[in-house]
Amino acid sequence: MIKILCLIPLISSILFAQVTMHFLGDCTIGCDARWPIFDGFANEKDPSYFFSGVIHLLSHDDYTVANLETTIIDTGTPREKQFRFKGKPRYLEILKQGGVEGVTLANNHTWDYGDSGYSQTRRNLEKYGIEYFAWDKVLRKEIKGCTFAFIGQAFYIQDQVLPLIRSLNDSVDFIVVVIHWGNEKEYRPNKNQIAMAHQLVDAGADLIIGHHPHVVQHVVTYKNVPVAYSLGNFVFGGNRNPRDKRAYIIKAVFEKNKPVIATEIPIKVSSVDSTNDFKPIIIE
Repeated sequence: MIKILCLIPLISSILFAQVTMHFLGDCTIGCDARWPIFDGFANEKDPSYFFSGVIHLLSHDDYTVANLETTIIDTGTPREKQFRFKGKPRYLEILKQGGVEGVTLANNHTWDYGDSGYSQTRRNLEKYGIEYFAWDKVLRKEIKGCTFAFIGQAFYIQDQVLPLIRSLNDSVDFIVVVIHWGNEKEYRPNKNQIAMAHQLVDAGADLIIGHHPHVVQHVVTYKNVPVAYSLGNFVFGGNRNPRDKRAYIIKAVFEKNKPVIATEIPIKVSSVDSTNDFKPIIIE
């Protein structure tokens, strides 16, 4: 009888385990080589500097996901486009020391240095032990007895994604879709974002995290599923002084057989107002 009673707390903790995650917006731990704004900071600062204003949150959760919006390469040839972002492989130590365990690569800067840049980025992430997902690369993960599928999309839903989500419903507990979409500098989601969010939820997504506009768009629920249309920036090396420095971290709590609870944590992407010091801080 004593042995049975001793097992009750252990069984209860397994059955009712909560998983806490944080989701971050655009992380460009690099810059355009023509304007090496971020490189100057990265050469002077310790890697722990950049996330030091939020590490007390991220180091005490179960998993943290960021949008890695840059290539991570040693060398390469940039594509012809307005902005081409790249960061040095050692910059991944910033994510490691910042408590980031996983990243989405589904965005409009992953291919700034072509196929070679994308391949180098994936190899460097693997070298540093950072998990990633994007497009057809689904990340499946078990945390505290809960199974997760992370899916990354950009600007539109690929034809196979909705059938994929439906097929995953019976094999995982939670499906998280992280999607790069919307119009830059727009504070409201457009009609396409709203329509896509509804399609994803109707197919079986349990949480939708969005970014790309570089500013915050609101968080809503659709059929009890949280939809964060845009988190804004985070450590964003592509802009020396963003006009709007407001952003969100999303804290998501998962518990089996219950809707996901998502909470916005307001931040500024810089600890000073006059420039971008690439050190996000929590604000009231």
